[in-house]
Amino acid sequence: MFHSIYIAGAEPRSGKSLIVLGMMEMLRAITPNVGFFRPVITENNGRDPLIHLVSKRYNLGATGTDLYGCTQDVAHKMVAAGQHEELLKLILAKYRAVQEHSDIVVCAGTDFNGANSALELDFNAELANHFGCLFLPVIKGHGRTAGEIADAVNLLEAHLAAGQHCEVLAAFANRVPVEEVAALTELLQ
Repeated sequence: MFHSIYIAGAEPRSGKSLIVLGMMEMLRAITPNVGFFRPVITENNGRDPLIHLVSKRYNLGATGTDLYGCTQDVAHKMVAAGQHEELLKLILAKYRAVQEHSDIVVCAGTDFNGANSALELDFNAELANHFGCLFLPVIKGHGRTAGEIADAVNLLEAHLAAGQHCEVLAAFANRVPVEEVAALTELLQ
């Protein structure tokens, strides 16, 4: 059985948080001991809104600082200083502390705040690989045709196959317009 799922937006405003909540609900039906972790947060007065929501909704009992690896500012400084490996070690150590007390961990990837989408997706896939998680990327469906969504899924699959060696559980297309669902289903079969 898998021990963790890493959910990451493949682009800005993908609706990753909704998928995180749905996955938490599904996994809580299997075991009450579901952990939650974010590798990097955008510091918002020291409180990450998704961590706050998930920890309150599921009574996780851990403090906010226990549920994330580091802030975006710290991550940027470490990468700029050539400390990429040290950053990974820091995040991995904090992740393992959550994993140690959980049957399954749901990880919510980084937020897209001015970063290059492909680089951020690669970073999330790299973390999923280091954590030993199944990777679940989320694609934005809102405002797109079935063909555009299918193209995004195919590009995502090709990108991940070319550069990252993480195990992909599935790709979610979130907020797909109702009138595009049948066509999208046909295109992706």
